[in-house]
Amino acid sequence: MKLRAAIFAIVMSIASSAPAATFLITYTGTISWGYDTTGKFGPPATDLTGVPYRAVYTLTDPKPGATSVRFGPDEFGTEESSTFGYGKANPLTGVLTINGVSHSFDFEGSAYQFHAIQPGLFVYLASVSHFTTNFPEEGHVADYLINTIFSPVNSFLSSGDYTHPLNYKIKPGDFVYGFFQVYREGGDFAQGDLAPSSVTISKAVPEPMSWTMMIAGFGLVGAKMRRHMAAAKFPSA
Repeated sequence: MKLRAAIFAIVMSIASSAPAATFLITYTGTISWGYDTTGKFGPPATDLTGVPYRAVYTLTDPKPGATSVRFGPDEFGTEESSTFGYGKANPLTGVLTINGVSHSFDFEGSAYQFHAIQPGLFVYLASVSHFTTNFPEEGHVADYLINTIFSPVNSFLSSGDYTHPLNYKIKPGDFVYGFFQVYREGGDFAQGDLAPSSVTISKAVPEPMSWTMMIAGFGLVGAKMRRHMAAAKFPSA
């Protein structure tokens, strides 16, 4: 009984130290219109129209302090989920990469997914913002990264859960929209409209430290079991 209690305590300590699950939401596409006066994504005064982009969101679920809602499925097959937070409670961060240059968004984020049987009600949205104080006289200025897919004809979701695996390429009849803006001190900016062509959702691979903690924990359990078996086989005189 003592061995079982010890093993249970070790397993529980490993579970309690395990981080919340993380998921990657990845959009790829092109910039349908864009301009950069900052020189961040290329030479100053760069036309970004037609340039490929990649937006990778990291979603933490559950995230302490975030507002999360899950609903359904009900008798009509409707199911939806959303999560939102800002500051330390932000469940969604994002990285936008254009021309090999990346920009992070991490202050405020939201993810929303809605699934229903009726055509026209299939939506996936991911958005994040990063607030800066580059213009003190105007207060806070927000950098935005938003990607949305909606379809009145194609049922591309099998679940309304925003962590549900997804691998979807845009088809005729889909509605897509995205927007980004990055402000810099002095009034320079990079902004544009995004046209996503695909979206994927997958569970992130655990960090090396998480794997190390899990392996060490199971090793400790194994060591305790071996000592117990040895003591039972060769009792002390």
